[in-house]
Amino acid sequence: MKIALESVEGIGFAIPIDDAKPIIEQLETEGEVTRPFMGISAVNLSSVPERELQETLQLDENVENGIVVAQVEASSPAENAGLQQYDVITKISGTNISSMLELKKHLYNETEVGEQIEVTYYREGQEQTTSLTLSEQGNL
Repeated sequence: MKIALESVEGIGFAIPIDDAKPIIEQLETEGEVTRPFMGISAVNLSSVPERELQETLQLDENVENGIVVAQVEASSPAENAGLQQYDVITKISGTNISSMLELKKHLYNETEVGEQIEVTYYREGQEQTTSLTLSEQGNL
């Protein structure tokens, strides 16, 4: 895609073919794109103030990366698996997760709708794991 206006220099954008090809193939064969869905909204742990790490999340100093669950959607795979607000997700099926971008990349590139994943998280300072089955996010 390219933006060309008289007021700015032309700016081009590109999507890597390895990212675009599976989406194009799914559109051609199924007419829509589906994505694996957990049912959470979250923020990067790195954006949480130090005071909140200890008071609200009760995290040990050795937990440096992860995402903090801000909300769990009702009847979602995350709710069914027992995830709650303020849980800090650090791994998905053994893969370290330090940001929402990493979570989305992992879900979209490494998993499929209907797949069961293992979520490692901290609640009230204690490391725990749960399994959840990814559902379909919907049409894009």
